[in-house]
Amino acid sequence: MQHLDEGTLQAWLDGARSGLDPSRLATIDRHLAACTACASRADALARSSFRAHGLLAVGRAQYAPRVPYEDVAKRARGSRTLEGSRTRRVAATWAASIVGALAVGWMSNDLSRADAAAGVETVEVASVPAAAAPPPTAIAQSPSAASASLGAPSSEPASAPATVVRGLVEDEGGRPVPAAQVYVAELAVGVLTRQDGRYDLMLPAEPDSFELTVQRIGFRQQARAISGGEGDYVDADFRLREEALALDEIVVTGESDGPVTSTRATPFVWRPLSSIAAEGYVGSDLWMLPGLDVLTIEVALGDNSNEMHVARVRQGLGDGTTLTLVQGRTDGRRTRWPIQSAGVVQSTWRGEMLITATAPVSADSLRTLLTLLR
Repeated sequence: MQHLDEGTLQAWLDGARSGLDPSRLATIDRHLAACTACASRADALARSSFRAHGLLAVGRAQYAPRVPYEDVAKRARGSRTLEGSRTRRVAATWAASIVGALAVGWMSNDLSRADAAAGVETVEVASVPAAAAPPPTAIAQSPSAASASLGAPSSEPASAPATVVRGLVEDEGGRPVPAAQVYVAELAVGVLTRQDGRYDLMLPAEPDSFELTVQRIGFRQQARAISGGEGDYVDADFRLREEALALDEIVVTGESDGPVTSTRATPFVWRPLSSIAAEGYVGSDLWMLPGLDVLTIEVALGDNSNEMHVARVRQGLGDGTTLTLVQGRTDGRRTRWPIQSAGVVQSTWRGEMLITATAPVSADSLRTLLTLLR
């Protein structure tokens, strides 16, 4: 007796949706009733289809519904009816199983039609017991793969490290030492202790023995041999001793550039003043004297514009000596000053000499005054 291939069985499970006519379905029914091997394969295929649907629905195989072959056969022939809420639940389960199995059936039919069109002979697989029959590769998935496809977290635990070393790092007084370096040099792995001084270091499977080193600035370094096997938890506590850091003597050296002689940039110039008019510019020659810094301030009083010249003398009577020359307008023998004498006094800097020359000033008097300041 020729056995049915997997595509035909899947199409029979799909029923009217597979596109088979009623006569073909009836022929398959008679064959399954007579052939125990094909019936077992149909039972295994039905269970695999429902198990795969259960994985896609809830992400765990132990929650998948398992419908026996007899129920599937009765539903395909339309000989079984259910009433009430049980009917609705079974109908919903049947519709969900069809969605999962329909894709496999269509794929099998397409492949079978393509092989037939190409002239490829279909080889039937010998029957095997249902318990030993492997599930179809088209829908067999691992729980982790099905969960990942729906974005659900994987139910399989992550592989544990070979060895986990944990412990506490303290000083001699029993206080935790945070930020201490705990490492294995030959494996190039390490961690820092937390604020409470504890640490957890995960190590690979090999080697099974290694040297664990702990160090911290201000403490003496310690090392200890550790051995552990796969999945072991090894406790390793350390108590560090404080160690003073001795620095070498710090020597600061410097070299001198040698003595430097300061020379006057502007040579001394003596220029006699012939005469100065009553309303002349008495401060014009101050710019020609070396060592004097002249600041000109313009003071506006009504329609008159006047100037006050301030010259700082660097040498002569002493550093910081200030010469103030006030130029104003004269009306006959009376002189009108742009600022009052009190204003001049208020501009005097503390600790310095203020010399005020009240215009008009003769040339000899100005020459004598400048010579004195020099």
